[in-house]
Order: sequence, then structure tokens, then C-alpha cells
Amino acid sequence: MVTLRRGMRDCRQGAETPGGGGCPPRPPGSLRGRGEAGQAPACSRGWNSARRGGQSRAGAQPTGRGSVQAALGTGVRRSGNALPAASGAIAGPGSPARRERAPTPRNGTPRSWGCPQCWRRAGPAPPGPSPRLRKQIHGAPLPSRPFQPVTLAPDVRSYGGAPCPGSGSGVTALRPLPRKWLPGPGRPVAMALSPYVLAMQELFRANTRSREFPAHGAKVHSVAWSCCGRRLASGSFDKTASVFVLEKDRLVKENNYRGHGDSVDQLCWHPSNPDLFVTASGDKTIRIWDVRTTKCIATVNTKGENINICWSPDGQTIAVGNKDDVVTFIDAKTHRSKAEEQFKFEVNEISWNNDNNMFFLTNGNGCINILSYPELKPIQSINAHPSNCICIKFDPMGKYFATGSADALVSLWDVDELVCVRCFSRLDWPVRTLSFSHDGKMLASASEDHFIDIAEVETGEKLWEVQCESPTFTVAWHPKRPLLAFACDDKDGKYDSSREAGTVKLFGLPNDA
Repeated sequence: MVTLRRGMRDCRQGAETPGGGGCPPRPPGSLRGRGEAGQAPACSRGWNSARRGGQSRAGAQPTGRGSVQAALGTGVRRSGNALPAASGAIAGPGSPARRERAPTPRNGTPRSWGCPQCWRRAGPAPPGPSPRLRKQIHGAPLPSRPFQPVTLAPDVRSYGGAPCPGSGSGVTALRPLPRKWLPGPGRPVAMALSPYVLAMQELFRANTRSREFPAHGAKVHSVAWSCCGRRLASGSFDKTASVFVLEKDRLVKENNYRGHGDSVDQLCWHPSNPDLFVTASGDKTIRIWDVRTTKCIATVNTKGENINICWSPDGQTIAVGNKDDVVTFIDAKTHRSKAEEQFKFEVNEISWNNDNNMFFLTNGNGCINILSYPELKPIQSINAHPSNCICIKFDPMGKYFATGSADALVSLWDVDELVCVRCFSRLDWPVRTLSFSHDGKMLASASEDHFIDIAEVETGEKLWEVQCESPTFTVAWHPKRPLLAFACDDKDGKYDSSREAGTVKLFGLPNDA
């Protein structure tokens, strides 16, 4: 038992000392302050536990930053303010039915940590959300089931079975939603699921099958669909690219494209011509391929080892970035370089906006740099994440773009206002890849976590999880159907467990196929 200085509270589980709140350092091995059930210390008041993602005071179920954000009804990142938990608040399923005595103010009236009326009478509130948000969530600990508002009669303010002293009009409390509204565990929300979420979950329940298709002799770095959705291309560490044709519910390999002298790190299709695609390789070249001739129609030499590539929405320009943070703009018709930009920061991924008048880059400082196009003059630099900003994708409707970062967060941005409107926080590892669905309503994100998160864009609600056996390198939604192509760091365990499988996978196939 650690003895804290006088006036502080020992926040170890099951032990308290009189005085104010304080939490010990996070336990070794915890990830960014998120503890696990039975390991992280429970804060005696609760708001530090909510901040750290440990156990709430009223119960033993773990809470994470996603739970805090969802309960507050916001999409912003973790902040210094945290959620105060009621000492006798409503406890979620599995929580012990007990109420600890709350501190007594000067007037001698016991008060509840979670009651805004009591806080206003008894003194200033502890660090945490604004009074309006405290009234909205009513200081309840984060449960494993969602809440819905319930209006209580005047002077009948029950918090976990104990009355809250005070008078006045009725107040709003929270109670768990019915189980039938829950497609998955651990999702605290303050509203019923939208019809779109319910419809897509029903669709995925009937189409949960994933299938593997052999593609390469080494791991697959990139997958992309042609604009018509008939073909899927993949690039691999084995220096080749492969093209598949989608026939009903399976991929049939059409051809293998050889010519690069190093790994094919990324590829993309022409935005309107379904027969052309381009590959970027570490051999300091890019190659343009025509699937009708199965040959390379152009090879363009660059100054460095290429790691990312994109095709402009008007189809006239190809931008390629290399490991030296140089972005080269190549004319798609003449196959000659027409502009070149050297950047003083680490360039991770590049993309045009849908209107073709701005060029976006994500960098190693967590920023999004925006340039005018074709002038390539700096317009704005957005501090999007506190750590490395890895990937960026624009939705087909042109309303949003999303970025993934090493802080394991996916942030959604309004294209016109350039403000962050929402964050997705269900991943635990750096976000490697993103993809919007054809209608712009779903966002798939993946990392070293052994699942792919599929979320509704407008609400952030979890639609589905695609289970994987290894980290995911790349994901791509079909341009017309709810089919998701992806590739993982799979190993071929049949003969050699260290041999890379080099397979491409397809999710969303019918269960009865």
C-alpha cells in the first residue's frame, strides 16, 4: 500500500483515504493510459478513471476513451477535462449494488458527485465537463449499455437507488436502452440507432463471409478497384502487380504484371478509364499499365524511391511521392514531369480534393498541408493530430475527408469548412489505411489491430467489425457495392510459418454462397 501525502486519496482498488482525488501513475504495459479490467487502478471519484480508461467507481467494467466520447455525445479527442462519476450513480450491468457516502458540504447536506443541482448549492464543480454536459449525462458512470433519457418527477431524484436532496422541477436521468437495440457490446450512446445503421447491420449479418484469393508470393502492400468496379489490382513486395476480375462473388486472376525492379508500394487506377492503372515502386520509377494489352505503356523515371501515388480527378496528372519527401507531378499524356516540390517535413500520403483545385499532404508532425493547384502555393496547415499523420482519403460525395494517425484515431473533416467534425477511436494501433464506401456513408479503417472497423460516417456508429488474423496493410471499398477488398500480413502456415501468404481478401460475400 502506498501512503500518499495528507489530503490526497489513495486510488487503489478498494482502498480510500480521506481528502481530495488523485490517481497513481498508469500501470506498466497499459497502452496510452487505457487499462484493462482487473489491472488498472480505479479512481475513487471516477473522473480520473474515465480519463485513463480504467474501471469506474461504481462498477468493474472497463471504460475507454471511445466510451467517454460517446457518452458526452461528442467526437472530439481526449481532452484534459474528464468525466465526473456519481458516487451513487446508476450502475451498469454487473456493477455491485452499493452506494458510497459522498463528502458533506459546509451546510451539512450530503451531496451526490453526479448531481448538478447539488454541486451548484454546495460549491464549485470538480474538473470535468461543463454544467450543461454534466446535466446531460448526469454524472453517471460509463456502463456497458447505452442510455436513454427518462424524466423523473419533482423531488424524486434517484441516483442508483438513493434520493438526491433538493427541490424544484423534474430532472432528466438516464437508464439503459433495451438489449434488442444493441448489435454489439460496449457502446454507450444517447440515442437509438439510425435506420441506415440497422439496415447495414442486417445486410452484413447475411453477408459476413470473407474469402481469400492467392495473388502474390509475398505480402500485398496495396489494393484498388477500377472506376467501374469490374477489376481489382494489387501491388506486392514481390515486385509485381496483379489484376483480378470480379465475377459474381469471386475474384478471378486475369494477369500478373512484371517489370519493376523493387517492391510495388502503391497503385491507383485512372479516375474515369477502367483500363489504365499506375504503380509506384522503390526502383525509382512509376509504370502505367493497360489491361487490354497486358503490357507497360509508359515508364517514368523519378529521383527517389517512390512510396505513394495518386491520379488527379480530371485524369491529366499523376503525383508521386518518394522517401526523400519530394512530390513529382507527371503529365499523364506526355509522361513527362511538369512540376516538382521538395518539402522540409516527412510526407506520408498525398491526394487531390474532388474538385481538383487543392492538393493535400499528411506529414510526420501530425499536420495536413494544403496547397493550391496547379499553382502549388501553400493555403493552410492544419494541426490534425498530436503524432504522425499517416493516411488521408476523400469521400466520393466530396463532403468529407478522413485522416488516420499514429495516435490510433481517425478524424473526419468537413471539406468546405476545414474543421474536424468527428473522431473514430475504436482502434488501438496506428491507423494505416482508410476507405470510404461508394455512397460516402461508410468508412473502413484498419491498423495492426486484428480487425477492420466499419463505421457510419454521419454518426460515428460502429456498423461492423471484419475479423483478421494479422495486421492489415490496405483496404478498398468497391465503387458500386458493399464489398471490401483488403490485404493482411498473413503467413502461409501449411509448409513454412515464416513464408508470407500474399493473398487478397474480399469481405461482404453471402453466407449461403
